[in-house]
Amino acid sequence: MSSAPLRSPLVVVPTAGRRDIAPLVCELVEQASASDPAATVLVLDNSASGLPSTRAAADVGSAEYLHVGTRGLASVRNAALDAAVERSADAVVFIDDDERPVSGWLAAHLDAAARFDADVVLGPVPVEVPPGAPRWVADGRVLRDVPDRATGLFDGPVNAGNTLVRLDIVQRTGVRFDTAFDATGGEDTMFFGQLRAAGAVVAWARDAVAPEIQDADRLTFGGFTRRLYEAGQRGVLVERGLHETPSGTIALRRTGRMVRGAGTAIVGSVTLHPDVAARGVGDMAFGWGSLTALAGRRPNTYAR
Repeated sequence: MSSAPLRSPLVVVPTAGRRDIAPLVCELVEQASASDPAATVLVLDNSASGLPSTRAAADVGSAEYLHVGTRGLASVRNAALDAAVERSADAVVFIDDDERPVSGWLAAHLDAAARFDADVVLGPVPVEVPPGAPRWVADGRVLRDVPDRATGLFDGPVNAGNTLVRLDIVQRTGVRFDTAFDATGGEDTMFFGQLRAAGAVVAWARDAVAPEIQDADRLTFGGFTRRLYEAGQRGVLVERGLHETPSGTIALRRTGRMVRGAGTAIVGSVTLHPDVAARGVGDMAFGWGSLTALAGRRPNTYAR
């Protein structure tokens, strides 16, 4: 835990170039320039050879730009940590390229870090549902359920989609994002799990909200079940890596989830509640993905 106040945070947007990030970058630069302390915004282009459109988005927003040639989720996040050290930053604030922070987002992260003397601060990422979305999506909670927690210390799992991390604990512990997760995802849960095991204090910032904008595929039932199937595979990799959980224990838990999911899907179908049915099918997909991971299958989501 570090009691030093933050003086030079670096806001980082990793992107593979598949989305238009210009509106995001402009919003981040506006918040970064108005924050106290002022922050720097860095766009990390993780496409194969660097995309002119990504550089242009950084230029339009007056952000810094860096091409990271080694492709992968862990590799680009490690590049962010290295870039922060090179710029003498004392914290990295990660935000994904499919998110749009609300007003006061960065200030809420910095405030929580100071108030709770936190090494890591996590903010909510609710799903933004467009008009005309399928009925089963409901209000977006089928895709991701974000409980309404008060700002304070947090003991749940942490990802890097909307997260601040102080550099001093990273440098003190030597923890890095594991490049074995470059193609699969899960590198962030591993990283922050290792930091927590090393004594990191984690806080939840209720007002550091960054809604997730949905790609068209995520609003299809096939895309929904595929993401949960892959999440189940990643979950096994992380659980084995962090906790060395026996395969039999994981298989028993995930089979139970599949059975409960089947029951939920039936209830939802019979009662004509498509959102309930979708949750059940999602649980079944998650469980099946977990079992395939135990059999040696691995997701390859970053290449897609």
